[in-house]
Amino acid sequence: MESHPFAEASRSTGVRGELGYFGLSDWWVSTFSEEERSYLEHSYGSGDIGVGVGNDLRLTQGEIGYTSLSAIRVLTRMIGALRGKPEYLHLIQPIIQEAERRPDRSAIDLHFLYAIVLNVTYPLRDRYPDALKMTIDTSKRQVAIAPQAADMYKREMSEDEAYRSFGARLPAHEGYTRLSILYEKEKRYSEVIELAQQAKSQGWAGNWDWRIARCEKKLRK
Repeated sequence: MESHPFAEASRSTGVRGELGYFGLSDWWVSTFSEEERSYLEHSYGSGDIGVGVGNDLRLTQGEIGYTSLSAIRVLTRMIGALRGKPEYLHLIQPIIQEAERRPDRSAIDLHFLYAIVLNVTYPLRDRYPDALKMTIDTSKRQVAIAPQAADMYKREMSEDEAYRSFGARLPAHEGYTRLSILYEKEKRYSEVIELAQQAKSQGWAGNWDWRIARCEKKLRK
């Protein structure tokens, strides 16, 4: 069975598995400490929605001839492993940076990666300033690519199927939702209205009309 063209690059580091397959070995070794790598190796997959318990070390071990995963999906799973671990929040940014510079990235890949980041950081926002900052920054990144992600969703799923699944043309959008909530708490009502109008016009599911009406009422007070 043929190996992935990136696999040869892993020989010098001894890293195999999914990271070796996608040519991420040098990045892995140069970016994270030994302790950080150990945590990610043993937790990989455990924080990913729809994936069972991790700990099989498939991130770095074993020869892979083929996988249906993409490099971005592997990086997304790494971020998912950091859920509930504020001491590892600093690991998220280099993973995002690697995902964003991948030549094989797509808007929908990044859309899902950002959603996982928000699932990790948003619950920690009230206790850790770094988590709040990362939540806001990631929400903005996801909103910025929302039109492209929406187009890809619409090409992959028919309107009838989407309404049966989501009750709207598109599923809920973490970035629009989280940013709207945070801005409303800061009384930035005009910005909330603008975000809600954008999300609604693109087709993302959400109580946008209710949010717009509420913020317009608050502006009139």
